[in-house]
Formats: sequence, C-alpha cells, structure tokens
Amino acid sequence: MTDSIQPLLERLDACSEAREWAGQRTLAEVWTECARGDWLLWLAQRLRIDRSVIVRAAVECVRPALVYLPAREWPARALEVMLAWCEGKATIEEVRQAGTVAARAATESDSGAGAWAAWSVADSAWSVVHEEWAFAWASAAGASYAARMGNHGAEAAGASSLLASAETVRRLIPLATIEAAAGAFK
Repeated sequence: MTDSIQPLLERLDACSEAREWAGQRTLAEVWTECARGDWLLWLAQRLRIDRSVIVRAAVECVRPALVYLPAREWPARALEVMLAWCEGKATIEEVRQAGTVAARAATESDSGAGAWAAWSVADSAWSVVHEEWAFAWASAAGASYAARMGNHGAEAAGASSLLASAETVRRLIPLATIEAAAGAFK
C-alpha cells in the first residue's frame, strides 16, 4: 500500500491523537513504526482480525506483569485459560471464572503494580467473555506499564511498556494479516 492511512483511520473512527501521529504514513509504516501496542491492538480489532488472535496478543502483553503479583499461580492460570480458549480448549465459563478471580485479586492488591497487573488479567478475560475487544488493547497497555513501573519513573514506564507491547503485537500479528484485513475492509 502506498496510500496514506488517513482515510482508513477516519472510517474506523480513530482518535485524533492517533490520526495526528499517523500523518501521511502508509498502513505498513504505521504498523512497523507505531510505539503503542494499545493502538496496534485497537487497529487489529477494528479491522476485524480474528478475536482469538487479538486475545492471544493481549495475553502475551499482560504476561510480563505477573512478576508484580504476590501469588503468581492464579494469574498465570487465568492467562493459560484464555490461551486455551483461543485454541478451543476452554469454555467461556472457564474464562469468566478466571476473570472473576483476577478482578477479586485486583481489589485486594497492596501494590499499584499488582493491582494494574490483576486488572489487566481480568480485563483480558472480560474481552473474551463479552466479545468486547477494546478491553484487550487497553489491558495490554496497562499490564505492560505495570511490568515496568518498578524500574522507571511513571512517564518512562509508560513509554517503554507501550513499545514493548507494540513489539509483542507485531510479533503475533504480522503486517500481511493487517494488510489483508484492511484490503477486505475497503
């Protein structure tokens, strides 16, 4: 694609901040240069990429935050349940239960990073259960942020977490998949 992504972003109702950043970039340039995993997951969702692919990417963005949770077994199990759902090996009810446990842990967490991580797991589960993909991209950013909060200031943590989640999304959702979906969207 050599055309600006702007017409597509307008049809998809992208936020003004994303449209401004994209400028006259092409879809390929946006996908390879964007340093925000939440924006990439949003774009994949709006282009109607398979929900299991998006959930898998969100889960992998959330995974680094597990180190900030004191009891690591339950959140790791919740993420595994979501991955099993992506493969047709878990039910929506099992994902719902995993999300409920994650939400309960988020309200009981003593640390900000732990709460962010737990809510991110819960939000990812919610995105599976309710077919509301927007929570997948939001949770990816939040969890990635939590995973880096301990080593950086809040601003640096935000930027590095978004970049890390963008790299994860690009690894799991290839540009060719995005381009094919964008072509079908027109």
